[in-house]
Amino acid sequence: MANLPGSFAQASASYGLLSDLNYLSTEHGTYKSFVEKYPALARSNYIIGAEASGAGVFAPTRIFSHWEPKGKTLPFFTITANSTAAAGLPITVTLTAASHTNAGAKSPVAIGHVFENSTTRQIYRVTAVNKAAAGAHTATLQIDTAAAVPLVTAATDSLLWRGRALVEEASTFADGMNRENVRLANECRTVRLDLEFTDRLLMEWIQNPAGGHYYKNDQINNVFTPQFAAVQEMDLMFGHTADGLGAANNSNGRGLIQDIETNGTTLAHSATLADTFWRSAKRLIEAEGYSNEYDVLQDPEFYMSVQSYLGTAFNNGAVIYCAPEKSSKPMEIAQNFKSFDVYGIKYNFQQYDYFNAAKMYGTPVSTAATLTGYYNYGIMIPQGEVPDAKTGAPVKRFGVRYQAESEGAPAISMWTTGAYSPENKTPVRELRVHAACDKGIESFGIQGFLSVNLT
Repeated sequence: MANLPGSFAQASASYGLLSDLNYLSTEHGTYKSFVEKYPALARSNYIIGAEASGAGVFAPTRIFSHWEPKGKTLPFFTITANSTAAAGLPITVTLTAASHTNAGAKSPVAIGHVFENSTTRQIYRVTAVNKAAAGAHTATLQIDTAAAVPLVTAATDSLLWRGRALVEEASTFADGMNRENVRLANECRTVRLDLEFTDRLLMEWIQNPAGGHYYKNDQINNVFTPQFAAVQEMDLMFGHTADGLGAANNSNGRGLIQDIETNGTTLAHSATLADTFWRSAKRLIEAEGYSNEYDVLQDPEFYMSVQSYLGTAFNNGAVIYCAPEKSSKPMEIAQNFKSFDVYGIKYNFQQYDYFNAAKMYGTPVSTAATLTGYYNYGIMIPQGEVPDAKTGAPVKRFGVRYQAESEGAPAISMWTTGAYSPENKTPVRELRVHAACDKGIESFGIQGFLSVNLT
């Protein structure tokens, strides 16, 4: 069935009555009442739900940014080739390009610092360094035990910084270990939607001659509001930076999915979930993440795989199917697990409608992966907030930045034109409704966001 536009009964109403979208303002807390009025809309659109939970933050400029510490708290390095020597003797190693920062000018090696081999647990002190060649610094490493044979294998070993663990009496100064901060930026995207209502449509209810469809003259909130929410959701979640489109110069921020797939972490697993899936997720999150709680947006296949796993894994008394006091009544079984806390990580599950083309567009339902690019697919979004590495101000791990006339002003602007518009009249007997916003996605620690591919 085709979607038919709605209309607005009061042609003389001010634009503020056209849609509840007008009132969405983070400062005035209007998202709560909006979500209460449109619960299904909030469930389907992650952006609105996140903003209602406090993720919306005013952006004074179109390009916004925050500062993150680069890498982890403690440094390590790897080497370009295997290195060994006779027992008790030093070895000289060359650091790999990936062990450097600042265009190859900086590295974590310094005289007097101690490093441990991640594989053999051998301890080495740095006795000399040469940083003349960018991206190819060398270090002389003295093993701490005279009888031990020094050996560092390039393919498997990492040298983990252990501080200055072998400090002697009357010690002197050694270089400090400074952590680099990086500025990460994104850009607000312009989201816009327009609808036109002609004069007769505003005056009466019109039945489609084919039967079954009505233009109802009070449905701007029932049609325009969900449409704009969908356009906003798709733009901010699925939007790509583009160099082949006309709007590339002024609406080119990264969408969340592009950001995750380009800069985040991928979790691949067979479509039949097992405990190995949660173990793999734990390892990746421990290595790259900044949170112990994740929202998991899933296509139907991924969602059903999780539900099937949980139902199978906990089928021996862990789930109460029928309470004793209701044993005389017909049993109701509900196996819809909303969250799962395992290995110290909590996962909140949500079927994400925009990964389901059959539901959103009416395309054929099929289990063939070739029919959709989001089959057996999902993304994991960390929750919580952390301080900006430069300013100390709290930054949401996932946030929505918006531009407006001023902080606290409505994030979505609406206006009308046409003969039935109270403000911007034209000779044509019509009412045109317009809505636009400028928003962008902010992801703190994007390497801690996961995309899931089940095969």
